Amino acid sequence: MKLFRTLLFCLALAVIGALLWQQFAADQGQVIVTLHGTTYVTTVTKALLMLALAAAALWLLVLLLRLPFQLWRRRQRKQALARMTGGLLALHEGRWTRAEKLLAQASSHAPFRATARLGAAQAAQARGDAAAVDQHLAASSDDAADPAIALARAQAHLDAGRATDAIALLDDAAQKAPPPPRALLLRARALVATRRAGEAYGMLGALKSAQALSPSAQATLEAELAAQALAEAGDANALADHWDRLLPSLRSRPEIVAAYARRAAGIGMEDAAAKAIENALQARWDESLVLLYGRIPPGRNTAPTARLQAAEAWLRGHSDSPA
Repeated sequence: MKLFRTLLFCLALAVIGALLWQQFAADQGQVIVTLHGTTYVTTVTKALLMLALAAAALWLLVLLLRLPFQLWRRRQRKQALARMTGGLLALHEGRWTRAEKLLAQASSHAPFRATARLGAAQAAQARGDAAAVDQHLAASSDDAADPAIALARAQAHLDAGRATDAIALLDDAAQKAPPPPRALLLRARALVATRRAGEAYGMLGALKSAQALSPSAQATLEAELAAQALAEAGDANALADHWDRLLPSLRSRPEIVAAYARRAAGIGMEDAAAKAIENALQARWDESLVLLYGRIPPGRNTAPTARLQAAEAWLRGHSDSPA
């Protein structure tokens, strides 16, 4: 296709040249140039030809002057590409020090800067050098708007126990571009670290839509967030609201029922705690829930013997249960 376009361009030039020649063949005109007392006289055709030759000579001169710089840049890019390739290969092979060195060198080439710095930070993290991780990410401050750089810096904040800084960085990046799936997952983890599991639980729909996790991992995270959100409920209303919003399948899982029961008992809802465990045990027997049931303080609105009678009924069906 490129050859065809070049051929068409040459044919067009030939046609234009033929038409111009027809115009100037009979009368080629006259061009007079006077400079420093000297007069030059020539035809329009020759003047145009000399002008074209001068332009070609100037273009060739510029090309020759630029050639060393182009060769130098090409050599720099070739070296950076070789370092980038070698660094990524070393990173894959687990040679952290070599990978970090090569990728740090490759980052001097602008097109590779963000990717190379991310790889170098990953190698430093694998070596357990938190200071080097911060150094590599700080060196990418000019690329802070890059989603990958913002994500890596947020991960470093979270690993260092600065979950609040990680959330602020992720929220700032989300205002500039839609967050990638890993950013959503990282923000959920940071919210959990700051005891805001309820907010993290509200992100499950976005995480599912983004396919940030496999179905089994999504289910595990959903249960983890549900249990922690229940444990963090500030009062009875918040606890009841979150419990009612859970799917029925979650309200029967032992770890989630246990989280609800402990929190309910802690804020004076002993009867609700016991009732939740009773319902869960009807659906699925669980030794840990039976033990927790026996440890919940007596309720205010339930007869003292009611829970003992329930346990005696369970014992008839589970006579081999240590709990």
